[in-house]
Amino acid sequence: MTKNNHWYDVAVKLKDENIAEPILWLGDHNLYSRAKSKFGEEVVKDFDFYKFKSHKISGLKYDGKYNNFFMSDTYLITKDRVLKMMDRLDDISMMSRLDRETIFNNTVLWTLDKIEKQRPDALITVEAPHTHIYYTIFQICKFLNIPCFKFSSWTHLPLLSIHNAINNKILPVNIGIEKKYNEILLKAINEFVNNIYNSSQNYSTHHTEVLRLTSKSNSWKLQQTILLLKDIFRKYKSKSHYLESKQYNPLNPFKFNSLKRLKLINTRRKNLTDELKMNKNDSVSLEEKFVYFGLHYEPERTTLPDGGIFHDQFLAILKLRELVPNNIKIYIKEHPSIFYKSTWGYRGRSPIFYNLLNNIYNVQILSNEHKSLELIRASMFTATISGTVGFESAVIGKKALIFGDCWYKGCPNTVTWSENLEFTSLINKKLSDKNEIIDFIKLKLENESVLGNHNSTTELRFNNFVSENFIGEDFNNLQLQGIYNLLKETLTSKI
Repeated sequence: MTKNNHWYDVAVKLKDENIAEPILWLGDHNLYSRAKSKFGEEVVKDFDFYKFKSHKISGLKYDGKYNNFFMSDTYLITKDRVLKMMDRLDDISMMSRLDRETIFNNTVLWTLDKIEKQRPDALITVEAPHTHIYYTIFQICKFLNIPCFKFSSWTHLPLLSIHNAINNKILPVNIGIEKKYNEILLKAINEFVNNIYNSSQNYSTHHTEVLRLTSKSNSWKLQQTILLLKDIFRKYKSKSHYLESKQYNPLNPFKFNSLKRLKLINTRRKNLTDELKMNKNDSVSLEEKFVYFGLHYEPERTTLPDGGIFHDQFLAILKLRELVPNNIKIYIKEHPSIFYKSTWGYRGRSPIFYNLLNNIYNVQILSNEHKSLELIRASMFTATISGTVGFESAVIGKKALIFGDCWYKGCPNTVTWSENLEFTSLINKKLSDKNEIIDFIKLKLENESVLGNHNSTTELRFNNFVSENFIGEDFNNLQLQGIYNLLKETLTSKI
């Protein structure tokens, strides 16, 4: 559950209309007090505690029920992915495998205890579960055959769809967007597709550009200074904070002070930059045959969990090398957001990852000086887990191989990876023009989507669009009603 108010309002409306009520609410701290007042403290739990302090979960009386989960393949898969998800928390690279595994097992016990006591009929997640606690809950519910549903958002517009989270199939929308708003969205679809199609080499996605500018802004630097000072004096706020600072913390096991931790973070960033410089090879010929793979920013939902079995990009690149004849190069470029100071890219990439990639035959790592659009246009085709490079390729008129789950799944000019896929069939696949892509997107709008923002990030990204195009209307009311109708239909007909 994100901190946006409309998700709380939807939950209240569902309860008041006797459609459904939460028996476990694990949401953003900003909504904690309101939700606890409405649904009760037994139901509402503070996400911040279970994200950062789940090693402190105690008082459980687990009696061994559901022990078959621990002996299952699902347990091993879940543990592998959850331990990787904990990279999100590991600022100073000091969180050990032993601590991660213990935290995971503790959250499994807590989840099994909750499910046994509260017997949920379904799991609803606002986003694909991409923190260790959310993903643990999801995988256990999946194992116990509890229906699971998730929302997914569009990259370019404030639109949401709902998926069966078990098989990733999008559920149809019975009550669509009103015609007057639909016309605005149809116009916007034409604009963003044509913007990509006509773009220059300096084109960049809006959300990436926002991150780049944020990293350079004085307001962000001031905010980071304030957070640093707060962290320095945190243990002096109260006796409880002081006592907590003396306890063992798997995120900071050696009790480094704030300034030491900042130094370690900056060192991690520098190590990443230095290793890329050492391993890159910019001797590129755009005339020769090559396939382009743009690395994803990590840690992020777009690879884990949206990558599925390819949550590790290394595995996708290996499969790409297996598919593509060895005499054809694979050019790989790092995601620019990895190096922005306003992001956590240093948590999601090992500096020695680049050397690993160089050990794959005819794979070449490029510096970020090369423009992504230029590489797309010159390539035979592109490959991605679920990134925007796949959609951009399709619009430009290049085929894109998709390894994971993405909002534009099924788009013309894209091919979903399978074990049976052959290189020649991919290369010989007929290309569609941009008008066919626009028609595909319009059908998604009409059949699968409602107005809505996922979280505060997408709310900020689409702020201008919403304020300029929905003048005289309360967008929050529109998205509240759309999401409510979608959930009502899902809960009453799919369970």
